[in-house]
Amino acid sequence: MQIDKGILPIVEAMNATNFMETCSSCQGHSKGIHRLPYVAFYCRQNEVRKLSVILDNAGRELDGIGAPFFIDCCLVFDSDIGDNTVDAKLGWAVFNIRPIECKGFRMKKTDKEIFVLVIANAILESN
Repeated sequence: MQIDKGILPIVEAMNATNFMETCSSCQGHSKGIHRLPYVAFYCRQNEVRKLSVILDNAGRELDGIGAPFFIDCCLVFDSDIGDNTVDAKLGWAVFNIRPIECKGFRMKKTDKEIFVLVIANAILESN
């Protein structure tokens, strides 16, 4: 499976844990509806609290550097992402993580890179 270079740090960090596995990702494009990066992933249901702490730590770091975007992580509850909910192992849930831009702000390539690195580092630091 080919993984976009710009999202690879998050994908590698998630897959290095024993409680997250990625199933779909994109580094984002320069324009269009898919211009922002995202990662869809499975998370063990009994580790969702740990995921929440990781994302909270990453969010605090983004706040600390004044990033004009925030982290959105949502539960995927239908076949939004290629029927991945159906494919989830028993005891695992499917989530999607992506940045959300603040009003009047449009993410640049460097902002996308910051988003990816902050999330990846937060995951690696939790292990």
